[in-house]
Amino acid sequence: MSSIERGWYDTYMMPNYAPAQMIPVRGSGSRLWDQDGREYIDFAAGIAVNALGHAHPALVEALTEQANKLWHTANVLVTEPALLLAKKLVALTFADKVFFSNSGAEANEAAMKMARKATGRTDIVSVEGDFHAVVVDVDPHIGHRVTHLVSEILVDQVVERSLLRQVVFEH
Repeated sequence: MSSIERGWYDTYMMPNYAPAQMIPVRGSGSRLWDQDGREYIDFAAGIAVNALGHAHPALVEALTEQANKLWHTANVLVTEPALLLAKKLVALTFADKVFFSNSGAEANEAAMKMARKATGRTDIVSVEGDFHAVVVDVDPHIGHRVTHLVSEILVDQVVERSLLRQVVFEH
């Protein structure tokens, strides 16, 4: 058993999430094991960022091979793997070009800028309390006017989509 305790989260980390009480220490495919050896199915899958499972031999081999060459670079450098992936994505999808980002905030900012350029429209509609809408409010340099819908609409939009549609098409 590990001497590392779940209570450390409350002591040493900012409480921006509400993590489970268990601490995973090992994974294989879609399964996780905690410090006491209990097995779980990992339904979170990297919170949709990397739904690749845990410790797949082919992935471990590819990551180890790349880590032995070059670990991480900023977007101001172009790497061979990034160029190969970009070329493959363009060949296999509708896209003429691709954009790789370092964060959700960067991805959302780029999406808003691309939407603005493609449509000529400048307004962005978001739902108040939306996780990524916070990013828009924080960065005044994006250059968008944000229309927040009241929180109640978030509950109602499951039933009443026309209200959201009305707000979007009014702007």
